[in-house]
Amino acid sequence: MWYYTVGQSRDGRTIMIGPEASKEKAYERGFHFFDGIFEVYELPTRDRARATQMLKAKLLEQTGDLTQALRPIRHTIENRGTRNTK
Repeated sequence: MWYYTVGQSRDGRTIMIGPEASKEKAYERGFHFFDGIFEVYELPTRDRARATQMLKAKLLEQTGDLTQALRPIRHTIENRGTRNTK
């Protein structure tokens, strides 16, 4: 299993960081990049494109809000000038 950290940018965009091999590393990155406001998801793939689709399906299941589930998910944290390379 792989762990992905999901949080919001300052302008409200959803950002996904990962994959990480350990839950601890995913939490560490969440505290670093999202100031403690984030969620960690455990997904069975290392492929970010597949993980993004799985995350959107989970969001739809959790919220029932199709609009929220279809919003773009970014993999870059622009306000910090950092690109996730792992």
